[in-house]
Amino acid sequence: MTFANVLNRRTPPPSPGFSLVELMVAILIGLILTASIILVLVGNMHSYNVNNSSAKIQESGRYALATLLRDVRLAGYWGGYEDDVTNIEDAVDPAGTGCNSDTWARMVEQRIYGLNDTNNDGTATGNYTNADCIPASEYLRGDVLAVRHAAPITLDPAALTANRNYIITDIDKATVFTTNVAPAGFAQPASIRELVAHAYYVGMGNGTCSIGLNPSAGQALPSLYRVTVTGPGVSSKEEIVAGVQDFQVQYGVDIDGDSSIDDYVDADTVGADWADVIAVRLWLLLRAACIEPDYTATPTYTMAGVNKTCPANVRCQLFTSTIRLRNPRLI
Repeated sequence: MTFANVLNRRTPPPSPGFSLVELMVAILIGLILTASIILVLVGNMHSYNVNNSSAKIQESGRYALATLLRDVRLAGYWGGYEDDVTNIEDAVDPAGTGCNSDTWARMVEQRIYGLNDTNNDGTATGNYTNADCIPASEYLRGDVLAVRHAAPITLDPAALTANRNYIITDIDKATVFTTNVAPAGFAQPASIRELVAHAYYVGMGNGTCSIGLNPSAGQALPSLYRVTVTGPGVSSKEEIVAGVQDFQVQYGVDIDGDSSIDDYVDADTVGADWADVIAVRLWLLLRAACIEPDYTATPTYTMAGVNKTCPANVRCQLFTSTIRLRNPRLI
């Protein structure tokens, strides 16, 4: 056997390769597998966005409701004072300016007050439309709820500052003051606390949809706001929760004085009888930050006896609670 024959025996025969049809079939199978993977990823991403949106709605709703509940439960709390609220010295009768004034904060006879689907009821007491309170440019929709009480934490007299609202109390006496020196003449142990005055409302907020390709990306969301009056002519506003579509309140009134609720009514039905309010029922309608083009449901949400809806393609959830006012009516 020659050397050439040996080489020829060790050289493998040439491969025939893939035909054009085989290559096209392989490419088609690859494309099908890729498309399937992409569909799975898109579906998972959609499910994640929906679940994340629902979780944020629930988290925001629970936080907003907890904030309101904590404040409303304290309504009418004046420290250790257990006498007639009308005897609190240097308080203001429930007839004054809007919530940019310290007189509004000192209207302690109205531990709870509200406006029904407006920020102005046309009276001096209910006019909250001034620039430092809830002007028309900031008010969006829903009710306004005002709450007044003493802060739960006592203060050291040395820590007082001027131009803030305080209340000093013992069992038989209470005085509202705004200086850094507490009034004298109180039995010990007297307690000094900040006088808390809040007004809640829905306005356009700073939160937006953060998904860049979403049709609603960058659009502002309605939010629950709180105005706080801390001293003479001193007020501040804070955004409590973004995504609050609507806020409604009804008030449980005790008309016959037997300490039981006779009816739940809107603020404009309470009229001037806010001392009859012994319970508060709250509704908060929370919405998702981003629209979902494939979400086509149009549910209605009953708030204070009125059916409400959310914008098209927006997922919403209703939160509600009823609070019995803990602090007794002593007027």
